[in-house]
Amino acid sequence: MFHFVYPRSQPNLEKITFEALAQLAEAVEKYQVYPAMQLCKIHMEKALPDHALDVLKYSLRHGYPELIDQAAPHVTLADISAEWNSIPLDLLYAWLRYYDSWNAGIRKASLTAPPGHKCSNWPEYQRRIFSALGELTGIKNDESISAVITVPHFAAICCKGDADQWRKAFIEKIRSVPPLTNFI
Repeated sequence: MFHFVYPRSQPNLEKITFEALAQLAEAVEKYQVYPAMQLCKIHMEKALPDHALDVLKYSLRHGYPELIDQAAPHVTLADISAEWNSIPLDLLYAWLRYYDSWNAGIRKASLTAPPGHKCSNWPEYQRRIFSALGELTGIKNDESISAVITVPHFAAICCKGDADQWRKAFIEKIRSVPPLTNFI
């Protein structure tokens, strides 16, 4: 931390471990070392998605709403379950409501699948999509959904139009789910 206070070149934070970064970020926030605060915040953001829960707790503690909303979709139920006793109750409550909102959005979006497609490949395609959606970790964001709802190699060309229509409708529904900061 003192490297940021004294008149010398700042240290390269690219080469430190996440644990060291997290400790540094907390220290510079505590002592309000302004030259380092923004730099640590940027590097905490770069630690996503690998350290999503830690970044989420950091951003909540220090009032970074944009970072809260960036970290939240990467936090998994397994992360929450493993550390539930170290998570502030207000964050835990907000995240659970957020998670439930995402799951409701996924359920509603799943209903947007075109029902009348006649191709023999379509039921298998839908089964694979629902299976892949169930395997996604964390909150599903529109990029992860878009990657899942694609026309597979086994599907006939006739499936492409309906699959594209489904993907667009799905993403539209998902984007309507409010960010975590709306629940805090």
